[in-house]
Amino acid sequence: MIFIDPLFLFLFLPVTLIAFYLALLTRGRNEALLVIFTASIIFYAPYGISSVFLLLVALLVNFGVSNALLAMDDSNPYRRVLYGCGQGYNIASLCYFKYKIVTVLLGDNNDFLTDIAGVAIPAGISFYTFHQAAFLADAYVREKSVVEFFEGTRSLKSGFWAFCRYGAFVSFFPQLIIGPITYLHEFHPQVKSRKFISFDPLNIAVGLAFISIGMFKKVVIADNIAPTVDLVFGAAGAGAVMDPAHAWIGALSYMAQLYFDFSGYSDMALGLARMFGLRYPLNFYSPFKANGILDYYRRWNMTLTRVIARFLFTPLSIAGTRYCAVHRLSPLPTQILGLWLPMLINFQVLSLWHGAAWTFVAFGLMQGVWSAAEAQIRGSKKYKRMCKVTSPFIRLLVER
Repeated sequence: MIFIDPLFLFLFLPVTLIAFYLALLTRGRNEALLVIFTASIIFYAPYGISSVFLLLVALLVNFGVSNALLAMDDSNPYRRVLYGCGQGYNIASLCYFKYKIVTVLLGDNNDFLTDIAGVAIPAGISFYTFHQAAFLADAYVREKSVVEFFEGTRSLKSGFWAFCRYGAFVSFFPQLIIGPITYLHEFHPQVKSRKFISFDPLNIAVGLAFISIGMFKKVVIADNIAPTVDLVFGAAGAGAVMDPAHAWIGALSYMAQLYFDFSGYSDMALGLARMFGLRYPLNFYSPFKANGILDYYRRWNMTLTRVIARFLFTPLSIAGTRYCAVHRLSPLPTQILGLWLPMLINFQVLSLWHGAAWTFVAFGLMQGVWSAAEAQIRGSKKYKRMCKVTSPFIRLLVER
């Protein structure tokens, strides 16, 4: 099921909203979140029973591991092992079902992985896997909202309701397939607040406005650009000689189609969540207004960028810098281990997250080198001196 499907807009969404608010106003938070969880599974069902099964298994594994981590003492040596097993499951399932990196990169057409799984790529597996990996990391460090989330889960009944809350958080249908990737501390306080257990017509109005904007981007702009993109790329794929004008038209059209399609769906996700009284983080913030590659990635698919930075760039950069400080290495190794290598790894993983192919490897290398070079320049003394003697307007022109 997709957001622009009439069946979704005129049947699934109204019925779910009515059931949600009836449960919320007559029963309470837990029952309302159970409605969200159930509706999300129904929303996901058209993508295949195998995909639903994999999602439920992932929810049970991460819920169980998170609960166990909170129950164990920090001094318990098996706590770190359990955390590693939980994250190992997330990484292994993502690589197994989405990436056949060895066979794709080496050109082997063996499809035994797909045959065993029974599905090609489970819809949304990248997003809900990263979603749960972030939650598991918060559980490991005993983040306050996660501790509150699991309070009183020792009985079977309370454990059932905790799992329903967790299922609603991870599989909430507006963000299940395409994001945004949220943290529990962005979700839990809203669910706990008094505003959540009331009906506010403003949420419906704001939600409809976001949905309208997103549908305009997707249906009116992106879908009408698509024929031009298909024509140019189809001709190139067939071996036609492309003149520079047509090549630029194809490239710019594809860039616009990609942006308005993804941004449109993200706006619709925010609007749908708002109709249920939930405010989700922005995923796009005018990325083409960026004044550099670093600023661009702070504006494009923002929730994915912050998760990748949290799990890869930041720990790698800290570890590299610390190693150089302990061993008193010169500035060049420090820059390589503290900036360049973490940045290259960060963007290589970010690019392979989109797909396993040599084109993505090249894309990740290019983006990593560009980002590291920009960070190096912006951190230099010469650049900082230039900033002191030039106006922001001149710097903006130069950077662009």
